[in-house]
Amino acid sequence: MNNKNGFTLIEVIIVITILSLIISALAGLFESSMVFWNRVNNQTELQHNLRFALNKIISDIRSSKRISSSSNANEIVLFMSDTETIKYGLKNDNMSSEHPYHIIGKVLYREVNGGNQDPIANFIQKLSFAYNDADPAKATFVTVTIEGALLNNKIIVFKSGAEVKWQSFGSLIE
Repeated sequence: MNNKNGFTLIEVIIVITILSLIISALAGLFESSMVFWNRVNNQTELQHNLRFALNKIISDIRSSKRISSSSNANEIVLFMSDTETIKYGLKNDNMSSEHPYHIIGKVLYREVNGGNQDPIANFIQKLSFAYNDADPAKATFVTVTIEGALLNNKIIVFKSGAEVKWQSFGSLIE
């Protein structure tokens, strides 16, 4: 009678092959999960930036007294009082190489009284303003459209409108 105290070479090779197949399948599952997580994370980041920017612009439009006639379809200048102005527009992102995201775009800036251009949101592709009057200075309602895109060409668009309350009130008493 032969007493074996171990595994044969064939048994060891079979176990190693089965384990390597299981590990390969788990690694593929992990990789696809990470790709999906990154895609969802990038989309969430973009939506957050767009929503924050739109809410900030709409809030300032509602608080403004009137709109400057120098406003156009791509930037807006708001008169908050006789001495305070706020300007919104887009400019190129000088820090785009430092962003770890797979999102590209420009920076929305907010400029108060011609001072510093403070960044409000990143990754914006397009910002547009539509006025209910051909002359923005006479407009009582502004529609704001803000757009961003992911690298897979998925475009996200947010659109909202706001009434320039002081301008609307002024037109009622004239």
